[in-house]
Amino acid sequence: MNRRVYAVFDADDDGTVTLRLTLDPPSLGEPSAVLIWRGVLPMANPMNIRLVSDPSKDPSLKGPPGAKGDTGAKGAAGDVGAAGAPGATMLGTVTVTQTAAVALSAGIRSVTLMVPTGLGVKAGDNILLFPTGALPAGYALHNAIATAANTLVVYFTAPLLAIGASFSIPCRVMRIG
Repeated sequence: MNRRVYAVFDADDDGTVTLRLTLDPPSLGEPSAVLIWRGVLPMANPMNIRLVSDPSKDPSLKGPPGAKGDTGAKGAAGDVGAAGAPGATMLGTVTVTQTAAVALSAGIRSVTLMVPTGLGVKAGDNILLFPTGALPAGYALHNAIATAANTLVVYFTAPLLAIGASFSIPCRVMRIG
C-alpha cells in the first residue's frame, strides 16, 4: 500500500549522516532535516542508510598517505631590513712609541697610550690598530685593549732597545662592532 514515508536526516558524531526511512513521523527537535515521500516500505520496517558528509572524520574512508607533492613556486622577496651597525669604524690615529730609560730586552712588551678624547674610546671597546706604513724590522703589533676611557694598552714584539733608543709606529685606530 502506498503511504506517507518520512525521510529523516540525522547527523552522527563520526562525520556521517544517516538517512532513516520510516512510516512514523519524527519529533520536532530530533532531525536535521525531513522529507516526506509517498511509497512503500517492505514489511513497514524503518530503514537506515548511512551517508558520508565529512570524509575527514570517517577513518574507514582514509587510505594510505600519498606521495609528496612538488615544491611550490618561490615567494616574493621580503622588505629590506634596517642597516646594521658598521663592521668597523675608524676613530683616528695614534702613535705607538717607546723610549728606553734602561736597556729593554727583545720580546713581547706593552705600552699604555692615552688617546685623544675625540676618538671616543671606552673601556671594553674592541679595538684594532693598523700601522700606516711599513713596520721597522723585528717589530710586530699584536693587540690593543681599551682598559678605560681614552686608554689603550698595546702589546707588540720588539727587538733589544738600548738605553736612550726609541721607536714610533703611527697607526690607525679602528673600533670593531
